[in-house]
Amino acid sequence: ASPRAQARLQIMMQYIHKNYASPISLDDIAKTVSLSKSSVRNLFCHTIHTSPINYLVQYRLKQAAKLLSATESSVSSIAQDTGFENIGYFCRKFKEAFCLTPSEYRKRRRERRRSDSHVSSMDRKPAAGHQPVGGHAVGLSGSGQR
Repeated sequence: ASPRAQARLQIMMQYIHKNYASPISLDDIAKTVSLSKSSVRNLFCHTIHTSPINYLVQYRLKQAAKLLSATESSVSSIAQDTGFENIGYFCRKFKEAFCLTPSEYRKRRRERRRSDSHVSSMDRKPAAGHQPVGGHAVGLSGSGQR
């Protein structure tokens, strides 16, 4: 793509990144660079091999995944906060993208974070006079229960 087309694509992507939480139409995206909707569609498809609306949905899903990992907000609240007006559509698209429901994704991320922090704390040498409980790793039974 030409430098001018690249610049226009960059402007449209920045618009999406800045406004993803609000309703965005193809027309809104096109207006940011004064192009027709078909020109915008062609530019996205030829340059980054996806449609502008699919790019928007994928960006929203990435933001939702970050919120699922980092917050305690409900799935429906996160869906709304990332621009999805329909929770069913959000859950369906999320599962298509991540092969897990939003709740399963959050649970897996938490389990991974717990095991990562446990492993990193095991790497540190205990302070003088302190031994790990029972002299072995605690909480790595796999099921999460004792």
